[in-house]
Amino acid sequence: MGAQQGWDQCECTPGCGSVRATVGGARSEHLTADERKGKCYPVAYRFVKHGGPDSGAVLVHGTIQKADDVEPIGHAWVVYADWVWEPTTNAWFHSEEAFAASTMRAVAKLRVPADEAIALRAAGQPIGEWIPDADDLEFLEGA
Repeated sequence: MGAQQGWDQCECTPGCGSVRATVGGARSEHLTADERKGKCYPVAYRFVKHGGPDSGAVLVHGTIQKADDVEPIGHAWVVYADWVWEPTTNAWFHSEEAFAASTMRAVAKLRVPADEAIALRAAGQPIGEWIPDADDLEFLEGA
């Protein structure tokens, strides 16, 4: 990865230890678990947007199913350089196969390269369920 891409430890407070991603100069959000919960679409989109259209990131929409006895639910995540970033837990998986095999049981339904996701959002085209929530999230101001 180039100088503008990689991972580092968050230094918001001593001992935080959270891993943050840098893609094309943008850093992933440092949000609490409560701030992330239920906001996978806007958080994933913001990560892709701030990475820039040439980052190589891909916004993915699909489903997760955390147990056999529950229905799959809609979910969004980001694929970057063969890694998967899961926005609600801030977890990184070393491949899409590892993410699919995890307790998330992820199934991709839609893949949108960063440049297309940014252009579609700028044109007002909904490409995911984050649209209704995006304007309500203070940390997404200007997204």
